[in-house]
Amino acid sequence: MTYKLSENNEIYTQLAKRVGSGHMVHAFLFAGGSDRSRRELANAFADDLLQGHREDLIAVERREGKAGIGVEEVAELIGRLAYKPYGERYAVIVGEAHLLNPAAQNKLLKTLEEPVSPAVIMLLAENRDAMLKTVISRCSVYQLQEPALEADESVRLAADMLLALCTQQAPFYRKKAAIGEILAEKERQRDRAVMLVNLLEEKILEKAKAGDESLLGAVPPLREARRALRQVHNTAYTLKKLCLQI
Repeated sequence: MTYKLSENNEIYTQLAKRVGSGHMVHAFLFAGGSDRSRRELANAFADDLLQGHREDLIAVERREGKAGIGVEEVAELIGRLAYKPYGERYAVIVGEAHLLNPAAQNKLLKTLEEPVSPAVIMLLAENRDAMLKTVISRCSVYQLQEPALEADESVRLAADMLLALCTQQAPFYRKKAAIGEILAEKERQRDRAVMLVNLLEEKILEKAKAGDESLLGAVPPLREARRALRQVHNTAYTLKKLCLQI
């Protein structure tokens, strides 16, 4: 399979070399980057591992309506791994490993060290700090590069609107309405939120250089929001809190 995301091509090349080399490990942690880049890397690696036996691919995801991934989901995974794969091994992709609660991570530990059936387990996490140190120690860790983010027109419009509302000292509900477009696209919500925060800070600092320092007080909350977004905090909550602060 040709891996398309050039910013992490070197990582994929390293992973591909492991297949058939006799130096395969049981567990990998792909941290950072975007959700899309983590999943594309994991799926490309899984294709190489499975050699056409896609029925041996196991995906572990957060269930609809749940805030995280718990012990029950991990127990189901362990149960599935008790059966022999169709091909040489299973490839397991835990799509939002940063949402595994501590009890679930602890239950997964022994399986990471030695799965009951041949398997390679890939944990995809927005931030490695969300994982227990004991889990990290049992994985081969790859830190993905952050994708280059360029604000699109809707993000630019939202930034201009928020900037104007801040200047007017508008109430919270009007600022909240201005971020509606950012939150509408669920798959890119966090990336678009980071773009918005970056653009707002950039515009405020530009105004300050031109002599208008009236909005400089918004810079610390913007930087706090950026840290929260990078640390996997809820995107909608983070932006609404920002609207209250600026």
